[in-house]
Amino acid sequence: MKDGSSSAGSDYVNTENMGSDEELRHDSRLCTSKTSLHSFKCAFGTEPFEPNCRYYFEVKLLKGTNFKIGIAESQCRDEPDVAFSDGTKGYAYYSNGQLRHNSKGSGQIYGETFRCKDTIGCYVDLVEGVVFFSKNGLVFGDAFRGDYLMNKTFYPACCCLTKGESFEVLVP
Repeated sequence: MKDGSSSAGSDYVNTENMGSDEELRHDSRLCTSKTSLHSFKCAFGTEPFEPNCRYYFEVKLLKGTNFKIGIAESQCRDEPDVAFSDGTKGYAYYSNGQLRHNSKGSGQIYGETFRCKDTIGCYVDLVEGVVFFSKNGLVFGDAFRGDYLMNKTFYPACCCLTKGESFEVLVP
């Protein structure tokens, strides 16, 4: 949702830029991994997060334990079979209670671990250059902060790892 206005509606998840092993259900908000191959399968929002605006979205984890939720620059969308936060163009909160940016193996401890039945919120402030997350309504401090977040366009992003893991994008 942008600055308190209505958000993307039923076409929130971009099917053209999803991982090849991802299944998108008919309502365009539910995603389920169809494979156990050890690579994250990513889905991206259809509407860009433009500079000088503030955004918020939530993801309800329906099944599983391995998720990354956050934002990615549009260039990340060209490699949907790689977790969006493994490179320099993505920023994520990982389900093991760590942040991920430019790393697939380690990150700063942040918030709490999360898994199925949890709802993760992602607040993106491209005016002040801040990203922070919440778990089931409990807001954590700044996850990422800096000018590097202020003059770029981002997309909401979420990925899961193993077969059967699923999530739903909630549009506030």
